[in-house]
Amino acid sequence: MLAVFRVRSFRFQIPADLLTSWAFEMETIILGWYVMVHTGSVLLLTAFASLQFLGTLAAPMFGVLGDRLGARIMLCVMRVTITRVSQKHSHRKMRAESTVRWIRNYLHAATLSLPSVSA
Repeated sequence: MLAVFRVRSFRFQIPADLLTSWAFEMETIILGWYVMVHTGSVLLLTAFASLQFLGTLAAPMFGVLGDRLGARIMLCVMRVTITRVSQKHSHRKMRAESTVRWIRNYLHAATLSLPSVSA
């Protein structure tokens, strides 16, 4: 089992995979908490949670398209699509308010909703 750590690349890969998995789990918990605190709706919380698995439903169709069009074309189309969506989203966000102000407001809201600890 520990023989894999003899390869230098795997010594970096395995901790990186663990940290990435941990980050995804933290993101899920934090965003779920954010939705629950700001909406108070369990229905919206479950809708948010189910949206994370939407890709599972679409994956077979991407497989079919990949077989018909080719993997290279599908990869290029998906990269371009993701880039365009993120550009539009970031441009809209930047126009609405600056990132620093958004982070400050988010952290302020997060600290207000935390339970107080009495000594």
